Amino acid sequence: DAVIITQAGDITDATKVNPQSDSICDGVAYPVLDKSVVGTLKAGETGTWSAVGPASITNAGVLSNLIIGNNVFNYTITSTVPGCSQSVGTVTITVLPKPGAAGLVTGTQTVCANQSGVVYKVPAVPGIIFNWKKPAGSTITSALADSSEITITFGSTAGTFDFEATPKNACGTGTSQKLSVTVKPNLTPTVTIAGSDTICTGSNALF
Repeated sequence: DAVIITQAGDITDATKVNPQSDSICDGVAYPVLDKSVVGTLKAGETGTWSAVGPASITNAGVLSNLIIGNNVFNYTITSTVPGCSQSVGTVTITVLPKPGAAGLVTGTQTVCANQSGVVYKVPAVPGIIFNWKKPAGSTITSALADSSEITITFGSTAGTFDFEATPKNACGTGTSQKLSVTVKPNLTPTVTIAGSDTICTGSNALF
């Protein structure tokens, strides 16, 4: 007897859902994920959405229970044809927090002009960066100038200034916090020598 084998072809590509990955702001309407982008499934194939908790998704692509941060959803296509592996597409919906008020700015409040390696920071918030307003002439020397923690080299300008940290991201700008910092001038010593400028050999002199 002859055995007839029919090649079913490759399983439908589920990764076509991947470009739906996106970032959204907290409080806006959730997108509905579209599984139709993979095209018509072949005979024997089924496609199913699933979520990596605590988020959830219906098979119609409706999202719920999203958290701040990354929410991962998989679209998995399986086939009843022997030997066909699953095809999985992944969509990540990143929910960004709306910036609120920055926490307290902490750091040294009295420094010398041209002092380096001075650290200032606010409590870190996931998904939030910070815009720093710094004293005149100072420079942020840390690798990330918009981090919650920065390292400063002060300039030669003396006075009292405000360090101000403003939280922000693509969803807006929050309320800033300030820390007053006094930059003291570097003192140049003046030496005055008093006493006679003429003495006899072998005599002691007091200056």
